[in-house]
Amino acid sequence: ENENDSVDAKRRRIVSTEASLCTDISKAQMAISAAVADVQRAKAQIADAKIRIAEGRGELAALGAVPQDDASTSMAATDAPSGPGILYYTLCGRAGQIEINSNAPILIEELEAGLIGELPTDETAEAKATREKKVYSVDSHGTAQVWVPNGAAVRAKNKLSVLEKDAQRAHNIMALFSAEECVLSREALRFIAAFSLNGFGASDEVVEMIVAGTIKAVLHDGGFNDLTSADIAKGCPSRRTIERAEQALAADSLVVVCQRIKDDGASFGAVMVDHGNRNGQEHFVKVLIWEGRDGTPQFFCLDTDQCSHSADDCADAIKQSLKILHGVEDFKIIAITGDSGGGAGIHRLHAACINAGIMDADSKKNPCLIHNLNKAFEEACETTFGKQGIGHCTPWQMLYLFALLFKRIRQEGGSKLLEEYWGIALNHLLNDGDWQEEARTKFSQ
Repeated sequence: ENENDSVDAKRRRIVSTEASLCTDISKAQMAISAAVADVQRAKAQIADAKIRIAEGRGELAALGAVPQDDASTSMAATDAPSGPGILYYTLCGRAGQIEINSNAPILIEELEAGLIGELPTDETAEAKATREKKVYSVDSHGTAQVWVPNGAAVRAKNKLSVLEKDAQRAHNIMALFSAEECVLSREALRFIAAFSLNGFGASDEVVEMIVAGTIKAVLHDGGFNDLTSADIAKGCPSRRTIERAEQALAADSLVVVCQRIKDDGASFGAVMVDHGNRNGQEHFVKVLIWEGRDGTPQFFCLDTDQCSHSADDCADAIKQSLKILHGVEDFKIIAITGDSGGGAGIHRLHAACINAGIMDADSKKNPCLIHNLNKAFEEACETTFGKQGIGHCTPWQMLYLFALLFKRIRQEGGSKLLEEYWGIALNHLLNDGDWQEEARTKFSQ
């Protein structure tokens, strides 16, 4: 009986405790329901207050009046545009914007509803955690300040465009020297060919090294130090590539000139010629001249092929050079100009060109005007000091022989031997009476 009484007592206590707990839970649920109702009423009141504030401001704006006791409202009405403003914000790594009214409270729900745009990545727990841990700092763009994630910066679009163009240019340069062979464009090879022609007599090997050295210097000062000499060598044109570019440049130039003569409507032209010897290389320069559409003279160098100094050979060389003017019909050479001296002097060359059928009998020959201008000075000098040449003891011949001797000694013996001989000759001129007497006797001028 005692054991039964003890069990019944425990059961009664448990039932009583359970009833008490149920009562407490019911009270808590009622309190929560009441709190939720209070929150909903507060939201409704806030929304109603917002509406009333907006309506009131609209009425005040219509009347042209503002409250005198509200400094913030007065500032908003006088210093800022009327109507709602825009709030731009960042919330947990996401951007948003909402319309706001001055002095109106803003709810978290409104900020969440104002988030715009899609996320840059798929929304995962890891991505969300990474985004929410982002640290921001203030950056400026013009007169505005913005929050920017650490590691990023604000740049104006025009400056960004400049940076992108510069980056693309750098990428293009690196690409030129990242291949296993030269990938320079047709136009670039034309530039190299055109400028390398100024090195008259320079070997293909010299031109190749000049191009490579120039490119290496530009890349060095441009900050492209990651490119090795091997990279640069692969990207530079070879001797064979430069040779092909020169041939293509000559063909392109000829086609352009032929078309230009046709476009100018030119029917008559002239040829200017001159023999020369540079660095031991004979050349016969032939320049074609015609009148352009604007009345100005146009020039084109046909070639500098070698030939002898006889008038007939020079006339034949001119005839061969004119054959390259393909497609230019009814174009006649009516005048020729050049030097007056030598076997192919202009008076002899003109007659040879008529005999070769290059020019008509009524065509004109014009001696070089520059040589004519020099003639006055030449004749005055010869009258005063005598002629220059073998067998003439004149200052002109002495200066010629001096320059020739000076050049040969330096070529054969070097600068050191030249300085030694210079000292010996100078000593004799200053101290040797026989030398001085011979100079006064033979060079009385």
